[in-house]
Amino acid sequence: MKIPPELVAFLTALAASLALTPAVRYIARRRGLVAAPRIDRWHGQPTAVIGGAAIFLAFTAAGLLTGAVGP
Repeated sequence: MKIPPELVAFLTALAASLALTPAVRYIARRRGLVAAPRIDRWHGQPTAVIGGAAIFLAFTAAGLLTGAVGP
Protein backbone atom coordinates (compact mmCIF):
# COMPACT_ATOMS: atom_id res chain seq x y z
CA MET A 1 0.00 0.00 0.00
CA LYS A 2 1.47 3.30 -1.10
CA ILE A 3 0.98 6.31 1.15
CA PRO A 4 -0.19 9.39 -0.77
CA PRO A 5 2.43 12.19 -0.80
CA GLU A 6 -0.19 14.66 0.39
CA LEU A 7 -0.72 12.59 3.53
CA VAL A 8 3.03 12.43 4.14
CA ALA A 9 3.28 16.21 3.72
CA PHE A 10 0.35 16.75 6.09
CA LEU A 11 1.76 14.45 8.77
CA THR A 12 5.20 16.03 8.42
CA ALA A 13 3.74 19.51 8.83
CA LEU A 14 1.67 18.37 11.79
CA ALA A 15 4.65 16.82 13.57
CA ALA A 16 6.87 19.81 12.83
CA SER A 17 4.28 22.30 14.05
CA LEU A 18 3.74 20.32 17.25
CA ALA A 19 7.50 20.37 17.84
CA LEU A 20 8.14 23.98 16.79
CA THR A 21 5.24 25.75 18.50
CA PRO A 22 6.52 25.28 22.08
CA ALA A 23 10.03 26.25 20.97
CA VAL A 24 8.81 29.47 19.32
CA ARG A 25 6.65 30.22 22.36
CA TYR A 26 9.67 29.83 24.64
CA ILE A 27 11.84 32.06 22.45
CA ALA A 28 9.10 34.72 22.23
CA ARG A 29 8.70 34.86 25.98
CA ARG A 30 12.45 34.99 26.62
CA ARG A 31 12.89 37.86 24.14
CA GLY A 32 9.78 39.78 25.18
CA LEU A 33 7.94 39.23 21.89
CA VAL A 34 4.56 38.96 23.57
CA ALA A 35 1.28 40.87 23.50
CA ALA A 36 0.32 42.01 26.97
CA PRO A 37 -3.28 41.49 28.11
CA ARG A 38 -5.50 44.52 27.52
CA ILE A 39 -9.21 45.18 27.63
CA ASP A 40 -9.52 45.05 23.83
CA ARG A 41 -7.75 41.66 23.58
CA TRP A 42 -9.21 38.24 24.30
CA HIS A 43 -6.25 36.70 26.17
CA GLY A 44 -5.72 37.00 29.90
CA GLN A 45 -1.97 36.40 29.97
CA PRO A 46 0.98 37.44 27.79
CA THR A 47 0.72 35.74 24.38
CA ALA A 48 3.52 35.21 21.87
CA VAL A 49 3.17 37.38 18.77
CA ILE A 50 5.40 35.25 16.52
CA GLY A 51 3.39 32.03 16.74
CA GLY A 52 2.76 32.09 13.01
CA ALA A 53 6.49 31.55 12.48
CA ALA A 54 6.22 27.99 13.80
CA ILE A 55 3.36 27.18 11.43
CA PHE A 56 5.18 28.76 8.47
CA LEU A 57 8.39 26.84 9.23
CA ALA A 58 6.47 23.57 9.62
CA PHE A 59 4.60 24.09 6.34
CA THR A 60 7.82 25.00 4.51
CA ALA A 61 9.75 22.08 5.98
CA ALA A 62 7.00 19.64 5.01
CA GLY A 63 6.86 20.99 1.49
CA LEU A 64 10.61 20.85 1.02
CA LEU A 65 11.09 17.44 2.63
CA THR A 66 8.32 15.78 0.66
CA GLY A 67 9.02 17.53 -2.62
CA ALA A 68 5.59 19.15 -2.68
CA VAL A 69 7.23 22.60 -2.95
CA GLY A 70 10.10 23.31 -5.26
CA PRO A 71 11.20 24.73 -8.58
